[in-house]
Amino acid sequence: MHSIAIGLPAGQSRATGASAALGYRLRAARLSATLGAGYALRRTLRRLSVGPSSRFTEPGLTFQGDLFFQAKPLTNVNAIVSYADANRYLWARTGVKRQFTNTQFRGPVALAIGAEGTAQGHPIRRSSRNHTSVSASTGHSKLASAELTP
Repeated sequence: MHSIAIGLPAGQSRATGASAALGYRLRAARLSATLGAGYALRRTLRRLSVGPSSRFTEPGLTFQGDLFFQAKPLTNVNAIVSYADANRYLWARTGVKRQFTNTQFRGPVALAIGAEGTAQGHPIRRSSRNHTSVSASTGHSKLASAELTP
């Protein structure tokens, strides 16, 4: 379930919806990739500041994919993409980061620095926003493999 409300100069738009999806994940030593597809249904109410309100339903397919690749022991490349046909909306992010601390993976905390780019919008309507950012992130990791633990 999801819901979004947007205030526009000409009025308001509110959309609620639900979706269901199935996916497949491939995991290898240095690669994790997921592909998924589903069906979504959005119910939208538009209230214009002048004129009548409108209510409509937007059904459509959804497609998602992500890719995480460990290029080198301390360098990660990733990409995520999502498309919803109900509102013809595309969202994509790609990035690369390099870990600079805890390079022997002995503790749960590490500092990584990288670059990331995001694109989003309605490719059919030709409205999109592109963002590029530089990020520094820290995080907590937990080893899941017995052969990796000391």
